[in-house]
Amino acid sequence: MPDLLFPATSIDVEYDSSAHHLGADEVLHDKLRQLALEASGITVMPITGPVVREYGQLVAAADAIAAAVNGRDPSPLSERLEERRRELYRQLFRLRSLW
Repeated sequence: MPDLLFPATSIDVEYDSSAHHLGADEVLHDKLRQLALEASGITVMPITGPVVREYGQLVAAADAIAAAVNGRDPSPLSERLEERRRELYRQLFRLRSLW
């Protein structure tokens, strides 16, 4: 079962957290799972905790996912929309101790 599947484009975004993906057994399980998804024609795009925790890396990853799903680079954001996205990120990560 994919983490976040975009069925129309067969793209799966997999979140590999350090809490559940560090041990040798977990790494092997994840790799076998990824190979099975890819063998079924699904493109796997893994995302890790450090990427999510750093705003610039998260934006770059989101843009790469959007480009893969939409088949084109994402349009640039207006200053207002970019500020709203930054504020959402700040609000979510103030709560990260809850996850």
